[in-house]
Amino acid sequence: MDLTMTDACQLYKLVEILLLLSEHIAFNCSSNTNYNRLNRLLRRKQQRRSRKSAQGKTMTDG
Repeated sequence: MDLTMTDACQLYKLVEILLLLSEHIAFNCSSNTNYNRLNRLLRRKQQRRSRKSAQGKTMTDG
């Protein structure tokens, strides 16, 4: 198989894109722990809000 210069350039670009994609996937897998931590923080915040609103309701009811 004979490779022309344009074929070689296209192949190089394809390999470059695949490398970038693999780095992106690896980064996302490692940052999954950060995503979980953020979710936990958001859940805690929502629980506090719901507790505060529940306390407000009991005060007005009583």
